[in-house]
Amino acid sequence: VALPFELSEGAGALRGWFELKDGEPSAATVDVALRAVTLRLAANVDPLEFEQVQGRVRMQRSADAVTLAVQRVSFQTGDNIRWPEGDMALTWRQRAGEPPSGGEFSAQRLDIGAMAQIASRIPLGEALRKLLADLRPQGVVTDLATSWVGPLDAPTRYRAKGLLSGLALAARPSDEPGGVGRPGLRNATLQLDASEHGGDARLTIASGELDLPGVFEDPVLPLDQLSAQLLWKITPSKDAAAPRAITVQVKNAQFSNPDARGELSALWSPGVGTGVARGGRYPGRLELDGKLSNGHAERTYRYLPLGISRDTREYVQHALQAGKLVSAAFRVKGDLWDFPFYNARSSKDGEFRIAARVEEARYAFAPGSPASVGRAAVASTWPTLADVGVDVV
Repeated sequence: VALPFELSEGAGALRGWFELKDGEPSAATVDVALRAVTLRLAANVDPLEFEQVQGRVRMQRSADAVTLAVQRVSFQTGDNIRWPEGDMALTWRQRAGEPPSGGEFSAQRLDIGAMAQIASRIPLGEALRKLLADLRPQGVVTDLATSWVGPLDAPTRYRAKGLLSGLALAARPSDEPGGVGRPGLRNATLQLDASEHGGDARLTIASGELDLPGVFEDPVLPLDQLSAQLLWKITPSKDAAAPRAITVQVKNAQFSNPDARGELSALWSPGVGTGVARGGRYPGRLELDGKLSNGHAERTYRYLPLGISRDTREYVQHALQAGKLVSAAFRVKGDLWDFPFYNARSSKDGEFRIAARVEEARYAFAPGSPASVGRAAVASTWPTLADVGVDVV
């Protein structure tokens, strides 16, 4: 029998039902209970070794497509990766002697952490394999349904829907010195509906965190709760060689942690140019508005971005020593290459502003100079003001 994969060895038992058409296998249903199995699913992937595997496998081949479905299949690999029992189905459209032209994939339950661990041993496409290695994802996808037209690495059309629970993605620092990197997160839930035209995602985080490299001195931001709607739109360019126009919108974002409560909205779009530069495609333009309340004033410095000088951030840290953060508003608008817009002559050139109201504050408006900024520590001769109201801008 010409199997659609290379089977080197294995032991166990199976029973099957096979259909032949014109002397060639056209369909098969096989119940397996195997151990010590070694197989290679494609010529360009590593062998996959199973300590044990059991469940039902169904395959059907037609003139232009192959369908592979697994039911109640579970396995354990030789390096102790466990795959819980679940159902999946994969169809790829491919005529004899031609590359695949598209396909569909669905899964009742998919452990993306385990999938990333065995990514080098299953035919996912090189781009997706590298992405999984970079993101180091954890979590479970339920009710996943995807479809695509064209090569898996570069589809011309696609659609993906699913619910991701317990999601964790690794952050990545920017390749540019002082740049903002790719965010990461932990313990998130994401309801996703995406296509080549854009998408809609509902994000919630409970007792988790965001990792924002290049944004804050301490990039890991703990969160008791976060909820937000993410919308993005992808518009083809009139010039086929030019990249597609993208806009990303954050709506109704609300968050809280031990330091404060807040809400924000944001809109990001790439620049009109190319590459990474002022006016270039990246880092792009951002318009962000947010509010904070019910906060601890002595933690204000922690949320001042790295675009503000270290001297300023350390002054706020040592000067604003206690108090209630009654309210704060922050705004960012402009080309992120120029953030925090020191040289802006007007709001058209860029805008960055934080304004906070603090009550019952302890404020040392001339604190001792910390040695960490390169000056000898000296005791301030100015008194510390207590139980005052302070506006910090």
